[in-house]
Parts: sequence; structure tokens; C-alpha cells
Amino acid sequence: MILFIFILLYNHYCQMNEITCIIKSHAQYGIMNYTSNLYCEYIIKAPMNYKIIIQIEELDLEETNSCIFDYLLITDEYYTNVYTYCGHQVKASHSIEMNSSQVYIIFGTDDANHGHGFLLKYETVKNEALKSNKFYSCGLTFQLNEDVEYNDNKMESRIIGGELSRPDSPISNELRHLYIPLLNLTVCNQTGAYQGKLTETMICAGYIRGGKDSCQGDSGSPLMCQLHNTTDHVWYQIGIVSFGKSCAAAGTPGIYSNLTFVNNWISSIIQSYE
Repeated sequence: MILFIFILLYNHYCQMNEITCIIKSHAQYGIMNYTSNLYCEYIIKAPMNYKIIIQIEELDLEETNSCIFDYLLITDEYYTNVYTYCGHQVKASHSIEMNSSQVYIIFGTDDANHGHGFLLKYETVKNEALKSNKFYSCGLTFQLNEDVEYNDNKMESRIIGGELSRPDSPISNELRHLYIPLLNLTVCNQTGAYQGKLTETMICAGYIRGGKDSCQGDSGSPLMCQLHNTTDHVWYQIGIVSFGKSCAAAGTPGIYSNLTFVNNWISSIIQSYE
């Protein structure tokens, strides 16, 4: 017996304005049942700051446990949100909101014909969560196995980092440190790398001319300062390595999360475990 499997690939592009498009399981939808041994992949593409909303208007596929034979699969480009359908699982105008600018619609069938197929509509809508063009910092907390001494005024730390000395260099087996000046955020916002997108929740440090900087692999490492009016020579953490446009390149100083703006959040996390 000779088995033929048909693989079809379609690209769907949406324009900048909000529009509605239609995807059918097969060209003869509404006239004939879908054929056997199909694998159809529809790729919906929208602008980066748009999300895609899908409505399944009609669904008539072979019904099986876990949809192992005939199926309709809807997923974003990273397969982080996956929806699989078969049979008559959805009600009329079942809606799926994908916070992604690229969505895959995959339709697969086995060697038997069991239904009319599917009809869905989709539209592209501006993703309000992504409308800002500013950068933001992020961080996390974790719980230690043992208690450590902590107070609101001082916290001793050591500088940690130095994964790469250049973007193309091998990873170091030794911890490294360097000294860099703190820069005025206004100065950094005037560079071509950041163009006014930095906020007060960030610290800018390094050299405008380049030469010294944090690099790939250093994210999460501490930015430290030593107080000049003390004699204990203790270094205090004021920031966390966050991001940058390049490693030590001219006009691209490093950007660090400003711990001043997350102190209350950190304190609330600590108190929740007390």
C-alpha cells in the first residue's frame, strides 16, 4: 500500500490596522469533508506590538481521546501557549487571545475522513501591554536555607561577575571585578543607544567612550559603591546588572536596576517569611 501525506504551508499577514481574516481547514470547506493524511500549517503574522485574537466559528473533526488522530492545534511561536481541539469541543465563536505577534495554526488528519473541518476568524489588535517604548528592569528573590543578618541600613556584599571580557571571549572560571563611574541618567538618555528610554528605576554606569563594562553572563551581578564618609571600607550594593546594547562599546554604557525602587518590595518578601 502506498500512503500519500500532503503537507501544506500558508503564511497569513495582517496589516497595521485592525482587520479580521478567515482561515478554513481546506479549500472545499462547506462543500466537501476534509481529505485524509493532511498536515496543514498556517502562520499568522502581525506587527511586533500587536496581539492576535482567534475565534473558532465552526469545528467538526474526528473525536478521539487527546485528539490523537484528527486535530486542530493553535500555538504561539514559542509553544508556550498551546491549544488542541478535535470533535465538537468548542461552542460557537470560541475565542482565544494570543499575546504574540506570530501564531501557528496546525491541522492534521489521519487516513480516514470524519468531518467537515473548521472555520476560524482572527484579528490583530494593538497590545496595550507592549505599547510603551521604554526599557524596564526586572529581578527576583529566592529563599536561603540559613538565616543571615540583615538590617535596613547596611548590607555587606562582594562584587561578583566577569563571565565574558568580550562578546566573543571564552567564559572565565574566575570571578572578576572592575571600577566604573556612575553616570548621570540624562547623559545616558542622550546616547544613540538608549534615546530617552531609560527611567529613574535604572542606574547608568560605565564610560561613554567605552572600554570597561559588564557583559553577557553578568546579568544579576551586583553593582557596588563604597561610602567615602566611613572607615569600615564596606561595599554596599546599589544596583543589579540588567542590560546594555553591547559590551564596552563607545556610546553604550551599562544599565543596572536601581535597588532604591525595589527596597520596599524586597522587604515585603522578607516579612512574608518571618
